[in-house]
Amino acid sequence: MLDKKFFLPDEDGFYSFGHVLEFAESLGWRDPELDEKEDWSPDVADATEESARDFIEKAGYKFKEEED
Repeated sequence: MLDKKFFLPDEDGFYSFGHVLEFAESLGWRDPELDEKEDWSPDVADATEESARDFIEKAGYKFKEEED
């Protein structure tokens, strides 16, 4: 029996920003750092993606890597 849940890459084999956020949101994630008054920057984007990835992992999913 498989006891791990895997979050798979998109059809191109990548974990794109949008793919990660969309999956996290489907699990109930909402960006806790989102401040609509804050300017969007690469640092804000990185923090947003990291928050979503952490949420996915805490929900019991493992990111499927080639060696898994």
